[in-house]
Amino acid sequence: MRQQGLKLLISHAWEDKDIARRLENLLTRAGVEVWVDHSKVRGGDIIASKVSEALEWCNTVLLLWSDHAKESKWVEREWSCAINLERKIIPCNLDSTKIPAILINVAHLSFSSIDQGVEMLFQTLDINMPFTKAKVASAEKSTIEDKRKKTRSEKNTQAEKTGLKRKNDSESDLSDALRKFMSEGFGFGDIFSKSTDNDKKIPGTDLLMKLKLTPIEISEGVIKKLKLKYLMTCDVCSGGSVTKECPKCHGTGEVREVSQSLFGQFVNIIKCSKCNGVGKTPMLNCTACNGERRIKKTKIIAVTIPPNSKVGDKLKLLGQGNAGLQGCSNGDLILELQKNIAI
Repeated sequence: MRQQGLKLLISHAWEDKDIARRLENLLTRAGVEVWVDHSKVRGGDIIASKVSEALEWCNTVLLLWSDHAKESKWVEREWSCAINLERKIIPCNLDSTKIPAILINVAHLSFSSIDQGVEMLFQTLDINMPFTKAKVASAEKSTIEDKRKKTRSEKNTQAEKTGLKRKNDSESDLSDALRKFMSEGFGFGDIFSKSTDNDKKIPGTDLLMKLKLTPIEISEGVIKKLKLKYLMTCDVCSGGSVTKECPKCHGTGEVREVSQSLFGQFVNIIKCSKCNGVGKTPMLNCTACNGERRIKKTKIIAVTIPPNSKVGDKLKLLGQGNAGLQGCSNGDLILELQKNIAI
C-alpha cells in the first residue's frame, strides 16, 4: 500500500550506500515512494539531470549525514537545492560530524543505534514499521559483527606484514585482570601503560534539557525558542590559546604520587589537576574567566519539533552544548520531550 503524498529522496555519500540501501528497502516495504541514485540512475544517464529531476519530484529529503557526506560535493548540492526548492529535510546523523549551520535548528535523528534511528524515522514520517524491532536489532548486530571481523582480519594482516605476533588470549585476559586489580583494588593506577592525557583534547560536555510541550505541540510539531545557559570559549584569552608549560607537571600532563605499604614503595601516576592533563596552562591569568578558559553565557535558539513525536523522545542538536578545550568540538544539546501536565 502506497503512502499517499510522501515522495522521499535519500541523499547520501557513496561510502554510506549500505545504510541507504537498507533504508530504501524498509521504506519501500512500508509503501513509500523512494528515490536513491544507485537504483534510479542507469548507465549512460546524465547524473546531474537525474538528480535535478528527482529533487523536483520529491517533497521530502532524507539527508544521511556523516564525515563522508560532509566531504561529498554531490550531497552538498542536493541539500542546498532542497532548501532552495523548499523541500522538507530530515537530517539523520550517522556519526558525530557537525551538521551544516543552516540546518542546525532543524530537529535531526540520531542513527548511532540503527534500531532506534529507524524507529524514530518511521515515527517522524508517520508510517507503520513493516518489521519488528528484533529483526532490526538482529540486522544491526550482524552488521556490527561483520565490521569487527573485518577489523580483526585487517589487524592480523598488518601484524603479519610487520612481523608482529598476536598475544595469547590468556595473556590478554591476565593483563586486563591485573590492570583492574591494581587500579580498582589498591588504587595504584595503570602500571601497564603510560598515560597520554596530555596528547588528548578535551571535548565539551552535553547539555540535557527537559522540554515540556502540550499534547497538540507533540502531535502536530512546533517551533520553540529556548533559553540556554552554557559554557563558551573565553573571547578575552581565546580559551587560553597563549600558554606556557604547566609548573606543576612540567609539561608532562602527569604527576607522580609515592605511597608506602607493607609491600614496599609504589608510584601512582595520575592526571595533573592544574592543567587537567594537557601539560600547559594559560600564559596570563585572564580576569574574564579567571584562568578557566571558558565563561558562562546565555543564548536563545529556535528548535523545530517534528510532528508525530512522542513523550520521552530525545532530540540531539549537535554543537549546541558546552565549548570544548584546546580547540576541541563542542558538546551537544539533548532535548527530552515531556508532557506539560499543567495543560
